[in-house]
Amino acid sequence: MPIFNYRCSDCSDEFEVLSKSDDSVTKCSNCGGKNIKKIFSSFDFNMKEPVTGGKCPTGGCSNGSCGMGQ
Repeated sequence: MPIFNYRCSDCSDEFEVLSKSDDSVTKCSNCGGKNIKKIFSSFDFNMKEPVTGGKCPTGGCSNGSCGMGQ
C-alpha cells in the first residue's frame, strides 16, 4: 500500500497515512482539523556506483575531476 503525506493548515502538523486510497483521510491526526492538504514526499536514494557502471560516460575523467565513481 502507498504512503500518502499530508499537512494540516490549522496546526501545521505533517503526517503520513498508509492507505489504499488518499480519499480516506478526512482529518488531521494531531488536532482533528479538516483543513488538510496532500503534500509530495521526498525520498533518499544512494547508489554505490553511478548508473554508468563506474565508467565515465565521456571517457575523459581519468583524474576523477568529474566526480563519477566516487
